[in-house]
Amino acid sequence: MSRRQQQKFFNLKLVQTGPRESILVSLGPFRNAERSLDRGLNTMAVSHLTTVPDMNDEPAKGSVVELGRGAESAAWRIQQLQHEARGMAREQIEAFARDLSSMATRAAEIAGGGDAYAVGARELASRLAQELPQKAQLLRTLLSREG
Repeated sequence: MSRRQQQKFFNLKLVQTGPRESILVSLGPFRNAERSLDRGLNTMAVSHLTTVPDMNDEPAKGSVVELGRGAESAAWRIQQLQHEARGMAREQIEAFARDLSSMATRAAEIAGGGDAYAVGARELASRLAQELPQKAQLLRTLLSREG
């Protein structure tokens, strides 16, 4: 779609405001925006920017251009990301160990809850109440070996 077709489709008109400046004006439902301002509606100001190319920054044709960081900074960034990932993994394992401990507490409550709970549920909860604290402790031990 050409620029002219786009302007026609969006109901816009290009208005020259200066020798090198122009703005697009809406011809649609917002063409009376000036009157809306009197009714207390807020608008946002738009600044007009003119780009000026800097000839000193352009590389010569055929020259090699560095597109990213050097090898040292890339290696440093990889180490930083790995350190961050290990820290997040450690936090997640600690939270998992806490969750296992709280699940063991809840399982013990259900196991000792009497006839209010189904027999199979009480038996399962009883086994979990015995196993989960050991699993949580195992996770904590594994974390202390790494740290």
